[in-house]
Formats: sequence, C-alpha cells, structure tokens
Amino acid sequence: MGAARAHTLCSRFQPVIVPQRQIKMADGKEMYIVIPSLYGIASRLSDPLVVAELECRGIPIADN
Repeated sequence: MGAARAHTLCSRFQPVIVPQRQIKMADGKEMYIVIPSLYGIASRLSDPLVVAELECRGIPIADN
C-alpha cells in the first residue's frame, strides 16, 4: 500500500445558524442557535501559512 496523500486540510467547521422562531428574546427579536455543520472550511496545501504550520509540527510535505 502506498503512502497516504492529502490535497486539502480542514481548518475549521462552517457554522450554521438555526432560527428558533418559537422563542423570542426580551426585545422581541427571534432567538437562534449556532451549531457546527458537517461541512468544513478547507485550506489548500499551497497556502504558505498552512505549509508553515505543518512543517512546524514535523509533517513532511511532498511536491508530487
């Protein structure tokens, strides 16, 4: 079996706002909750900040 390869890095989850229409705040505005979604924010491995962080952690980066 060959070496594992990654093309992107999930850096955080995208938040989703869920309105709670049945609950009103004291000022009458609609209440909502924020939850992480199953979709992530991905960064390219060509991003210099991502590459620097991986190298700082001792994770090798290959060009091929």
